[in-house]
Amino acid sequence: MQLGICLARLDDPENACLSYQKAIEMETDFLFHLNYAVTLANLGRADDARAQLDAFDTLYAEADEATREADPEVPLLAQRLRSTRS
Repeated sequence: MQLGICLARLDDPENACLSYQKAIEMETDFLFHLNYAVTLANLGRADDARAQLDAFDTLYAEADEATREADPEVPLLAQRLRSTRS
């Protein structure tokens, strides 16, 4: 995921997306899907971003309370992304 973020910021969207996809294959983590959704939204790929945000929502809802409360910015970022897709 970290590599995907870096590549997206370095304007290498193809490899950023590949990095996110590989991270998602290797491990289940709602942050992977959220960050991938942000990258896809920034690339104008709204349908793909929506699919990743939906995957985030599912995994986030399944996470324990301590995990969900660990970073208060996570739900805020998801909400901002949701509001831009409407």
